[in-house]
Amino acid sequence: MAVKIPQDLFYRDVESLIYAVYNDYSEDHSNEEYLSQRAILTTTLESVDHINTLLANELTSATEYTYLSADSGSESDGHIYPLNNLIPLGLPPHSLRLEVNKQVMLLKILKHQLNF
Repeated sequence: MAVKIPQDLFYRDVESLIYAVYNDYSEDHSNEEYLSQRAILTTTLESVDHINTLLANELTSATEYTYLSADSGSESDGHIYPLNNLIPLGLPPHSLRLEVNKQVMLLKILKHQLNF
């Protein structure tokens, strides 16, 4: 049995989806009730980071600080692999942007092992 999704629930781009869910985000971003009634579910961490970046860009101020992860290695064989391009589970992104009085949510992804 197939489930038919109404056409008005389809969005052509992420920005349209964000606007439909968080249309007053710049004004209500600190309202806990407003935020608790909205969510965007995604299937990948890259999508989560992209959506979070777009929402954070709406609230940028002059007090933003950017923290970069350390990315260095030994010069053993001359091959250089940019580790900051990897997005391992459980670690923050290479570039972490923080602002004074901006909310931060820390998540821990638990890996469950199924025993059959």
